[in-house]
Amino acid sequence: MRILIADDELVSRKLMERIMTGYGECVAVNGGQAALDAFQAAKEQEKPFDLITLDISMPDVNGLDVLYQIREMEKEKDPPTSPRCVIIMVTSSADKDSIVTAVQAGCNDYIAKPIDRDTIYKKLIKVGLVTPSEGSAAKDRTPNVNKETNPLLAKENLLTAVRDVFEDFKKGKIELPAFPSTIQHIQNILKLPGAAPGEISLHILRDPVVAMMLLRAANQAPHGGPGRAKSVEQALTLVGAKDTGTLVSEIVTKSLYKPDNKQVDCVMSKIYRHSLATACAARVIARRFGEDEETLFFLGLTHDIGKILLFHAVTLSLTGKNNTPGIKMDSILTMIQSVHAGFGGALFQRWGFEKSLMDAVSAHEAPDLSAGVSRTVLILYLANMLTRRIGFSLLKEEPSEMGEAMRLLDLEETDIEVMMAEISERATHLTGEVLK
Repeated sequence: MRILIADDELVSRKLMERIMTGYGECVAVNGGQAALDAFQAAKEQEKPFDLITLDISMPDVNGLDVLYQIREMEKEKDPPTSPRCVIIMVTSSADKDSIVTAVQAGCNDYIAKPIDRDTIYKKLIKVGLVTPSEGSAAKDRTPNVNKETNPLLAKENLLTAVRDVFEDFKKGKIELPAFPSTIQHIQNILKLPGAAPGEISLHILRDPVVAMMLLRAANQAPHGGPGRAKSVEQALTLVGAKDTGTLVSEIVTKSLYKPDNKQVDCVMSKIYRHSLATACAARVIARRFGEDEETLFFLGLTHDIGKILLFHAVTLSLTGKNNTPGIKMDSILTMIQSVHAGFGGALFQRWGFEKSLMDAVSAHEAPDLSAGVSRTVLILYLANMLTRRIGFSLLKEEPSEMGEAMRLLDLEETDIEVMMAEISERATHLTGEVLK
């Protein structure tokens, strides 16, 4: 059986692909237009798909439009009596209107997320693609017999956990984890009589979560309104020390990170350390070009907000379950590496930050290095990558694209070497003080 899977969400797509691999040859694409192209190519090669799963909500061409177009393309079949492929729609909620529309347009069935192996198994039997005995054999080909040692099961559990975090984010059930040592610093300085905004901001700028939440509050209507605050010091002036204290108290109550696993604690510390170092690097590079140092520092500090949230939430989910042995911290980091930047950008968008900031965070791992790319994006990307040279990153290898980013910024390696001395000194000082 040939299977086409179309879903713009990486985690859901990979989970569906992993489950479906037991039933046949899978082709997975990340959007509606890609699904149409794959369907047309299969038709021309005379290797048609037997089954297509379509996510209803895709940003370029939505699943319903893809369904309509595929059914129209099938009318051109030769001979016209040849069977149509089975199409199963996938929806993130039981949207009755969309489901009714899909059925009327010719889908064979639908599945509501979150998907799982047993649901897929029952649907494929229902639509007549497999018999119960064939379905059982297919499930066995995606092993889950030995839960204690099976790495494939562990990876599937990990995919499920990451997908669940995405779903919770959509439902507004996300709490960002603030680091306890920096919270204590902030609380202490707020208690001092007459503490100046500049002094308070120095402490807030040591925690990406607190900094981000403060700017979010400052850019809401009761204070400054959208776009008013672009630095922590501006946000403090708009919000005021009293409301800042209230905000910090709320963070302590709701989302203070409380490590109970040494491995998790170690990785979280390294992520925070990397964020602080990237902020230092972004500030040094910004100064060279006369860019807004405070904005770039903030972006460096918060660029990995998606990784912080995903890692914290996924490990919290997995360690709270007894059926997820065999999952290592490295596996979790690898899984979220490819999605954390886009997720961070989605957080910025959800919380009303400027598009330029959202774009920079979304692109900090792999920007579009064309002539029109903004200097802010280039500076944040370069700052992020330069932390690898001084051991302040979870990764070591420098991508070849760094050279193109330097060229677009008109920087030579000698320029980088000069800046690196200051970056290393500042990063060592700041991270040593915060995470000691």
